[in-house]
Amino acid sequence: MSKEIILARKIFKKAFEEDDNFRNTYVANIAMLLYDKYGLINYKDRNAAANDIMAVIFDAKEFKKKKVVKNNYNRFEIMDI
Repeated sequence: MSKEIILARKIFKKAFEEDDNFRNTYVANIAMLLYDKYGLINYKDRNAAANDIMAVIFDAKEFKKKKVVKNNYNRFEIMDI
C-alpha cells in the first residue's frame, strides 16, 4: 500500500475518533446503502455492519462501539459502550 493511502487512512481514522458527527455521517451513508441495495432492514444490524465496514476500510479495529440513547431533553446522544 502506498504511503499516501496509509497517511489518508490515518487522517480519516483520527478525524472519526475526534468527531462523532463526521463519523456518523459516513456510517449513516453506508447503512442506507445496505438498506437500499441489500435489503438489510433492521437498523441495529445495519449500523453494526456499517461500523464494521468502516473499521475494515480505515484499519480502526479499536473503534469504540457506540450506542444511541435518549437523554432527558428528548434528544438522542451517541454514547460509548
